Amino acid sequence: KPLRALDACAPTLSYPDCRTDCREAEQTYVGRPWLIDEKLDMIRRKQRLHDGDRPPELQALDELSRQLTYPGHEKDVAEAERSFVKYPRLLQEKLEVFRKRESLHVG
Repeated sequence: KPLRALDACAPTLSYPDCRTDCREAEQTYVGRPWLIDEKLDMIRRKQRLHDGDRPPELQALDELSRQLTYPGHEKDVAEAERSFVKYPRLLQEKLEVFRKRESLHVG
């Protein structure tokens, strides 16, 4: 089933390096099959972002980023968006860290 899912989605992918991700997914299926669902989810998230479809979690990041003023917040926001592709569950924690940094910055 996972390989069918990969075969079905591969032709619809258009984000940069999607072919590399497909090859890696095939290797994951062979070497670590228990991780294939996570890999396919990551591929789907990359394509959604490439298509401009921002999930609610990233919309919350966008909203918060407009309020941040502490030094280095732009770098933090960019890193959070990049890491969301692989580790979406960590984003909420990062948002809390950003809020605390902002609070310390503004006093």
